[in-house]
Order: sequence, then structure tokens, then C-alpha cells
Amino acid sequence: MPIDQVELAERAGLSSKAPIKRLIELELVESERVSAVEAKWRSREPAEDRTVTPNDDQVNAINAISSTLNKGFSTHLLFGVTDAGKTEVYLRVIKKLLEHNQTALFLVPEIALAAQTVARVLARFPGVPAAVLHSGLTAAQRNQAWERISSGEARLVLGARSALFAPIPDGQLGAIFVDEEHDSAFKQDQAPRYHGRDAAIRRAQIAGCPIILGSATPSLESWHNATSGRTQLHRLPQRAPGLSLPKVDIVDFAEERKNFGSNAMAGIRVIGPRLAHAINTPLYQNGQVLLLLNRRGYANYIACPDHRCGWIFTCDQCDA
Repeated sequence: MPIDQVELAERAGLSSKAPIKRLIELELVESERVSAVEAKWRSREPAEDRTVTPNDDQVNAINAISSTLNKGFSTHLLFGVTDAGKTEVYLRVIKKLLEHNQTALFLVPEIALAAQTVARVLARFPGVPAAVLHSGLTAAQRNQAWERISSGEARLVLGARSALFAPIPDGQLGAIFVDEEHDSAFKQDQAPRYHGRDAAIRRAQIAGCPIILGSATPSLESWHNATSGRTQLHRLPQRAPGLSLPKVDIVDFAEERKNFGSNAMAGIRVIGPRLAHAINTPLYQNGQVLLLLNRRGYANYIACPDHRCGWIFTCDQCDA
């Protein structure tokens, strides 16, 4: 793991960095200069990242997207379930870009919510100069990042929607990646108002490079473009090896209430027997339970308080 010279001197009990600099001159210690922002993200490297092996669906998507590199503008929708390995597809395509001395622009909805994705991209390419752009940078840090990008030094440009306007030299942009393209965070709600995903598509068109949109729940616009043939659709229907989709049960609570009868569950209005059983099982095993409540203290309809009735007040003139 790389370490700062000052921190290394402190751990070694040295009063100055002179001995470390001498070791660097003798080529006994390797030194690399990176920005503080880049060093911060690279320090979050996940140990398991380097051992990922693509499955057949990922290989098909990688080959299909890679075949369009250096062939002008094209739009791709990577539609995969959660944990299907979309990031691995991005990384394999980015590797091909770097082999052709091109720059990759990687956009995420919010840096705070995508720390793992950004760290994984940087961890896969530890020796590649990168620039991370987001609203949390100081003016000096942002200026440094823009200088590295405009000079062509940064080969990986990552960030939120504002990174779309990074000054990548003409002809050097190889592809744009938009992760979680459906996320509303890509929309700029202050002047100048724009949609980061749509603006990214336009920039890819101007630059003459492919753009890859990734999502487990694509937006209606992207899905329509994919199903109508305007966008190339790549599916990842299965989760990565070793992972399985969660089991989802939809419970008709009205029917459960009718079956309460006079037993102990008759007085319960919020938790039905199936939910109660699902909660008690892990509790008896010293486990934990997570309950998600979409609304608290609010009812959007009028219903009979008798759990055996099931009557709901409706409008005679509409379906509300």
C-alpha cells in the first residue's frame, strides 16, 4: 500500500525526509507523485477487485461494446440486475481504451454515494493518471485536476455530472460511461439546467465516441431507445457467480386480516402473521431485522376499521 513520505518518516522514527529521498535517488524505494484527491480515492482499494472473472453474459457485453471503439458515435445500454457485474464490464472496456492511449470519462450520480465504484476503477488501474471531479473540491484542487485533464496527462476522468465538461483534448476521448443513468441526481436543477445523461450523449456524439449507459432500472427514455433500436441493448440477467437474487413475497394484507378471526392476531392491524413469523424467526436465532416504512403517520384512503371487512371508500365519478 503506498504511503506518504511524511507519514513514512514518522513511522520510521526519522526527524526528516532526507533518508527517504536518498533511498529514492538510489532507486531502492519507488516514488510516485499523485494529487491529494487521487491519493484519497486510491487508498480505498478493495482487495477482491483483481480476482473477478467475467461470466458469459459479461463477456458478450464486453466484446460487443469493445467492437464499437474507434468506430464513431454509438449508444449502449447495459441493462443488468443488481450485482450483475456492470462495473466489471466498464473496467474491461476502459482497459481496451487505455491500450489505445485514449481517455475514459466515467460519470456517477453522486460522489458520496459512489465511493466504492470510483475507488474500484482507480484500484484496477493503479499506475494510470486520474482526475476526480466533484463539488467537494477546493478551488486549488479543481484547478489542478483541470490542468491535468487539459494537458492530456489524466487518462481516467471520474466524477459527478459536472465532470462531463472536463477539458479533455480533442480526439483523446475514447468513451463515456454513465453509471446508474436513471438517477435523478444527473439532473441540474439550477441554472444552467441540464440533464447530465443527455448532455453526455450529446458530447459523445460531438466527440465521435461510444457512450455506455448502465442501470438495473433504466429510465423510460433509455429503455424506449434500446427497444426501438436507437441504442444497442446489452443484458446481464444473472448476478455475478456466488450471488443470488433475493426472494420477494407480495402479501395481500386485506386477505390476511380476514383470516385473523378470534386468535391472538385479531388485534394486530399493522403486522400480519406472515410478517410476524418472518420477524420472529431471525430474532429467535439472535439475528437482526430491517423494516422499511415508506410513510409514517399518513393514510391516503379511508377504510373500515374492522379488519374482517376490507371496505374502502371510493369516488363514484373516478377511480380514486
